[in-house]
Amino acid sequence: MENETLLIVEDNTVMLDGLRDILSLEGFTVLTAANGLEGLTILESVKPDMIISDIAMPEMDGYEVC
Repeated sequence: MENETLLIVEDNTVMLDGLRDILSLEGFTVLTAANGLEGLTILESVKPDMIISDIAMPEMDGYEVC
């Protein structure tokens, strides 16, 4: 799992922080976005190994991100 990058797209800050902390402790590089638009902006410059996305979010939902 070393050097694998994850992008978490989640508008709930408690959930986002918890997932980031847990996955970072497991050795992942974790990028975060508070909504789909932020997630797409990150994807312009970084290609993560996996994206974990909430569905119901402001600005752009998880389905639109996919």
